[in-house]
Amino acid sequence: MPDELVELPFPNLLSRDVKKSTFAFLLLALSLLPGCRKEHHASAPARAFYYWKHEYKLGNLEDSALSTLHIKKIYVKFFDVTASDHGAIPVATIGFDSSSLRSNIEYVPVIFITQAALLGTDEKLIDTLAAEIVSKTFRIADREGLQLHEIQLDCDWAQHSRAKYFRLVEVIGKLVAQRKMITSCTIRLHQVKYRSESGLPPCSRGMLMFYNMTDWRRPQTKNSIFDPEEAEKYLPYIKDYPMQLDVALPIFHWAIAYRGASFLAILDGARRDMLTAKNIFVADGDKFRVLRDTFAFGARLQSGDMIRAESCDAKIIAQYSARISSLLPDEERSFALFHLDSATLTRYSHDELESLFPH
Repeated sequence: MPDELVELPFPNLLSRDVKKSTFAFLLLALSLLPGCRKEHHASAPARAFYYWKHEYKLGNLEDSALSTLHIKKIYVKFFDVTASDHGAIPVATIGFDSSSLRSNIEYVPVIFITQAALLGTDEKLIDTLAAEIVSKTFRIADREGLQLHEIQLDCDWAQHSRAKYFRLVEVIGKLVAQRKMITSCTIRLHQVKYRSESGLPPCSRGMLMFYNMTDWRRPQTKNSIFDPEEAEKYLPYIKDYPMQLDVALPIFHWAIAYRGASFLAILDGARRDMLTAKNIFVADGDKFRVLRDTFAFGARLQSGDMIRAESCDAKIIAQYSARISSLLPDEERSFALFHLDSATLTRYSHDELESLFPH
């Protein structure tokens, strides 16, 4: 029944159908009374963070954020799967400070898988790799006493790696189902827009990574983390994506260094104010130019190298968070911020972080 009252012809009191008309009118009036209409209320998504460091250990700021923002879930990178001379191997396995774990939070292991690891693995060994990934994930979780309900696979697959990756996802899904777990996969924006070419991974749900929108390797890129002009190009495709989606939004920052027209390094954690404060960098348009050879932010820089600092505007991210939420169907989902880190959290007020979650 529509919210507005439908205009009906006034009943003719001399008509033989006066009783029918009056009865119909009363039914209509009753249907519009409070409590008689069925209204649509979107449920508030569960709030989550990603954790992307080698040791799970929380400081006071991170711990406080979990409480004040009412976080229900944390996606924790357990390890990477990369290529080696001996095939695909797990590296960068996480360690846990057990005192940082909370009983009221669900922990979801995330396994980052490189395309090189997939391409370097014989098709006959994909099932073996899947079993090794699951076994290692369970060993870590059992050691820490974590009750798992989901495992997430993070891979920016392409057409040439799709068959192997989808087989890996399928086998992992069957293995974890024995523990009544589901499998989720991260979904990049280009995989949403070009889903015919990318295909749909055989998992229970996807995590839409609504960031890293443009090629960070190109010097002319404006902001590879989040560019509103680029974001608009992907929004129309989200509502038609045939998979239940969770959503990840960016709050991180970094800087990217270039030598000439070539990508040089990602300066993780570098901020614009840090570059401004050092006299070895000078503003040059929308970038910074290195004045002399130096070692900074984990990279060896030379005179003339250019640096582009990138960050996220909370107001803009909040706007897109609300818009994405309005596009998706009314169903249970998580909205996650990438990622939980004191250096990141200090850049935002509590109200700004609160605004990033749909209400």
